[in-house]
Amino acid sequence: MTLKVELHKRTVKYPSGVKVVYWTLRWWGTNGKRFSESVGRVGEMTKAAAETCRREKELAIGAGNIRRDRPRPVTLAEFFRHDAETVRGTVKLNTLESMKHSAAHATKAWGEHTKVGSIGASHIARLKTYLLDEAKVSQTTLGKTLRTLKAMFQRAADEGIIHENPLTGVRLPKIVARSKRIFSADETRAMRAVASSLWWKAFILLDETTGLRKSELTNLQWRDIDFERRTVRVCAKREGTFTVKDKGTFPLLAWTPKSYEERTVPLPESTVNLLAKLQNESDGSPYVFLSLVRLSKLAAEIEKKEALGPNYELANNLKARFDLIQKNARAFLARERGVESERVRWDLGTPHDLRRTYGTRMARVIPMHVLKEYMGHAKITTTQEYYLAAETQDGDRAREALEAMTRDDAGAPSSGRMSDACRPKTPKTTSTDTASKSNKPRLHRGLRKRGGRDSNPQPPDRQ
Repeated sequence: MTLKVELHKRTVKYPSGVKVVYWTLRWWGTNGKRFSESVGRVGEMTKAAAETCRREKELAIGAGNIRRDRPRPVTLAEFFRHDAETVRGTVKLNTLESMKHSAAHATKAWGEHTKVGSIGASHIARLKTYLLDEAKVSQTTLGKTLRTLKAMFQRAADEGIIHENPLTGVRLPKIVARSKRIFSADETRAMRAVASSLWWKAFILLDETTGLRKSELTNLQWRDIDFERRTVRVCAKREGTFTVKDKGTFPLLAWTPKSYEERTVPLPESTVNLLAKLQNESDGSPYVFLSLVRLSKLAAEIEKKEALGPNYELANNLKARFDLIQKNARAFLARERGVESERVRWDLGTPHDLRRTYGTRMARVIPMHVLKEYMGHAKITTTQEYYLAAETQDGDRAREALEAMTRDDAGAPSSGRMSDACRPKTPKTTSTDTASKSNKPRLHRGLRKRGGRDSNPQPPDRQ
């Protein structure tokens, strides 16, 4: 049935005794309630103008541009609690944590009793001022907060709590991407050489040759490694327990990959051999990089807090120990090259940079769609954007091409084309070669010398 918006006059009597008549639009909502909206005073607004407002309202509701029912009066605190309950179980714990932090920022900037339906441009400006000037957060945190709130308010608009998302059309701050650290083969070899334990040697080599994320490595189990087929599988884990004879019962941690999909990555022979050595030294733990001692500590944390936090580190001091390995590897390369450590350039990286190193190396030997599957990316644009970093050899090729273009050799005019600059050089011809070439007859295509025997041949006479 077509929605009908009616135009009425509504008289309002104020406490002072003054009566004012308003042009009022009325319509029925989907919940059976009757809604009204005043558009102007009678006398100040003509009936024709009020009729125009009525038609515009009717068309806007019919086209779905605005909602037929009024939004529910919900406070900010009530909405944040409702939204957290709505998405629980459908998003990762890290997402819930981001929602919690963003809601805390918005509550401090606007107040928990603020009506969600009243939030507008002035509130957004106030939030930016609070985050940058009072909370002193970075541009990255500002952008993440605005993006998270935008998704939350969009759910509110979809549920009918608000008419429209107040963050629609708001420009988010542009974030300067951090320079990506790509390790060379010498650098990763040096890190494995100076690693103090077989655990770290296997951790570095497996990450370097598979590109697994940190959480994928720490949740990796021995059953995920196929030593015969030389593959490693990334898959979800269920919560549970296991028992080791004479050692007790230990927890199995629930975990889901970031992409929510299972994938299998090939392993080189060197990685398989090193993992086999690490398995021989295992204390009976089903995890590759979590020992029974570490699992017992995790069990105590779970018993105390009932659950591990979304940002809880399964492996202790991973970044600090990796930094120490890099410093020792730098000294190792310096001794190999016979120079001081300061002469060896080494920008400290993170364990995630080993994943970037894998992606950059593999992008030059396997198709991009295969690399996307190996790295577990949801979109191939992520593979292209973050893991096709230019290596040193690419820079060397560019420098050689530019040098060839700008070289000022005598008798060798430059064409100015990059393809000519990159083309292999041809050896210069000697005088003997020039003489031999000059003795060869010239080949003319469709042209003859004037005055010659064949300069203007005549067709034969017809008999």
